[in-house]
Amino acid sequence: MLDSIVTFLKGSVEWKAFQQHGFWSLNIMSSICIGVLTVFEVIAVWMQGLTIWKNRSGEAVSVTLFNFNGSAFIAFGLYGIYINGAVATINGIVTGVVHLFVIVLLCVYKPLKWWEVVVIVLCPLMPPAIVLTAGTPWQQVIYIATALGIGVAMGTQPAEILWKKKTGAVDIRMYLIYVPTSIVWLGYAISLGDAPFILGCCVGVAVVSLTVAIWCYRRLLEPNPPQMLLRIRYFGRKALS
Repeated sequence: MLDSIVTFLKGSVEWKAFQQHGFWSLNIMSSICIGVLTVFEVIAVWMQGLTIWKNRSGEAVSVTLFNFNGSAFIAFGLYGIYINGAVATINGIVTGVVHLFVIVLLCVYKPLKWWEVVVIVLCPLMPPAIVLTAGTPWQQVIYIATALGIGVAMGTQPAEILWKKKTGAVDIRMYLIYVPTSIVWLGYAISLGDAPFILGCCVGVAVVSLTVAIWCYRRLLEPNPPQMLLRIRYFGRKALS
């Protein structure tokens, strides 16, 4: 097992880039950043789960986002094995697994709509689909569909906040970490020259940024908004009395 892992790491695109360019390459620098941000990303998703557990409520939290992304990240981890991307493999599998924690809590503390149940049933099919189509033209099709699907799934979060007209149990710390993580992933995708990967990352950056903006907007309309948001809102104006 250990020998297989070492062999995979030595054959990874990151190791080859390091041998050719040392640390000074977009691939290596973005890989290091992703490795660090993966830790914070896992913590952020875990904190979202704890917020749901503490409030005993999943109000305004998108079930579709966590169900789709949890399976998609694991699928991307398997795709990372296919393209010999160590960072993509580790990040995808680890973050995908921690999403399961939030999914279980949402199933317990939030009433599910019929389409959310359908998503829960169908999304786990993504990882085996990636494996079964490895090396075939269909794998690229599934990968592109999954990358675009992540953007759609993430778009359900700002949509749910607007629909509910409240931020509910949404933990903004997770999305604040997702913004720089998505940007770094975009740099990594560019270094690989993987067009579907680049497209998925671009969509991710846009949707996560939109989620943060809409959360801030709605939170300012709710009672007792955070002082930091008030300072940003009134930046350059007369100090609050």
